[in-house]
Amino acid sequence: MEAKSLLKSAMNTIDDREPTYGDRNLVYDRTAIIANTVLGLSLSSYDVMMILHAAKLARIGGTQDKVDNYLDGVNYLAFACEAKFGTAAGVVGSSATNIIDDGIAEFARKFAPLTAVSPSRETE
Repeated sequence: MEAKSLLKSAMNTIDDREPTYGDRNLVYDRTAIIANTVLGLSLSSYDVMMILHAAKLARIGGTQDKVDNYLDGVNYLAFACEAKFGTAAGVVGSSATNIIDDGIAEFARKFAPLTAVSPSRETE
């Protein structure tokens, strides 16, 4: 597959998936919030995109003949670049409650490891 053809296919993939999955920036912001709650970390949506890219590299390492892994990998890098340098930078932190509704946040808290529980929650 030619590089230009791959990039065109990657752009088409973005256009095809957005109606199904919704706004990708919101999805990656939610993913970061849920992962942070579950793991007790401070990942950004950029970090999530880079982790997903790493997952695609891992898949390519096992199966080099699946074009979809290359397409998705290109897109995750493009999304990360946009988040880092463009106007779509996802910010996770004090504004997180504006990004994600309380129902999803509460759901994610149920899966958080015990080490991520604050002392005030232990007494509840």
